[in-house]
Amino acid sequence: MSRQSGAIDRDKQKAILEAAIDVAGGARPSLAAVASRARVSRQTVYNQFGDAQGLRRAVLNWCEAALREPFENFPAQSDTRTTLAAYAESALRHMRTARYQRAIRAVGRVLPDDKTLANAICAEISEACTSSLRDFLEREMRAGRLEGADPDEAAAEFRAMTLTRTQLRMLAGLFDAAEIGDASKEARTAADRFLRLYGCGREET
Repeated sequence: MSRQSGAIDRDKQKAILEAAIDVAGGARPSLAAVASRARVSRQTVYNQFGDAQGLRRAVLNWCEAALREPFENFPAQSDTRTTLAAYAESALRHMRTARYQRAIRAVGRVLPDDKTLANAICAEISEACTSSLRDFLEREMRAGRLEGADPDEAAAEFRAMTLTRTQLRMLAGLFDAAEIGDASKEARTAADRFLRLYGCGREET
């Protein structure tokens, strides 16, 4: 295969995936609708993704990558409060991008009808989104800079303080980009609230 034909195939695959994300349906997405939106033939869709299940899996993979993105880079800062605030601010800013909101809308539409599999996929995404925060909190607890013995519980608490409201509003279709507030202020407030629960000494707040 020449470089040119390889590039054409990648362009077609990207166009099909973009179309599938936009028209994402249930367990069996309409290949005809996807092909029409991507302006390719149904055979081209089959050639690139195999079948409807392969296309759905590709959409889920894209959604997972987009949903993980805000939480992948954990900032190294000078102290616990600054680090938590920087993490929360970065996550909030990423979550308010069109890419993240598009993924939120699409993932709910392409999760399989099989509840066991759907729960497994959701758990996989949740674990990926929480692992860096949990690892940081565990290190801080071991170093004596945070109280508590359960970093998973602490991570869930901080995410709830910082991110859950935005995620729920997105899922409900209520989030409007025009209402975006000061992410930096929200992040600092969340860090302060968290450290009132888990901080060791008043120097953290």
